[in-house]
Amino acid sequence: VIPRGSARLINAVVEGATVPAIETGTGNCHFYIDASADLDKAIATLKAVTKEGAANDAAGPAWKAVVDAGGTSTRAAIADARGRIVARSRIGAGSFSVLSLRAWTRRMCEALEACANEAPITRAWIGSAGIDADESARIATEALRCAMPRVHEWTVTNDAALLCASVPRNRPCVVCIAGTGSVVLAYDAQRTRTKRVGGLGWLLG
Repeated sequence: VIPRGSARLINAVVEGATVPAIETGTGNCHFYIDASADLDKAIATLKAVTKEGAANDAAGPAWKAVVDAGGTSTRAAIADARGRIVARSRIGAGSFSVLSLRAWTRRMCEALEACANEAPITRAWIGSAGIDADESARIATEALRCAMPRVHEWTVTNDAALLCASVPRNRPCVVCIAGTGSVVLAYDAQRTRTKRVGGLGWLLG
């Protein structure tokens, strides 16, 4: 689905779609030339902008993917080289601590494929509930590399680490997740986890 129209319409389709949705810009693109402008410079600018856009299209998109896998659902988003979200998907639960390694890997691949199909994803960051130790992250990363070799760079962390990405790296942060389960994690300025409270509900069922 590729919605066209106002921001309100596009957001409604992206949030409510049950099939992959391609999120585009709103409105139309126009090149306005004022009557007092230098016409030759204006035309040269228009040609330069058009040429740059065509070159970028010819080079192909550099797709980046982020997956948030929790106990209830798994959400994925694909961004282009400029950081614009171009597709989203949402499928079933994807907690690493609940699913088998094979089932978890398949679920992560399904989430990515639902967004990108055969698009050349170059980097992917998987934030998954249940990834609580370096060893589990290593095992998960190796499984993903085997399942999707076309992805050049994998980052696998706990889902809480995704929320730290919006905080400047020179500042500590505290992340609180309250969903199917709950956990509070503290990170220092170097993104080293210093404290954890909760996050063990899956052991109780």
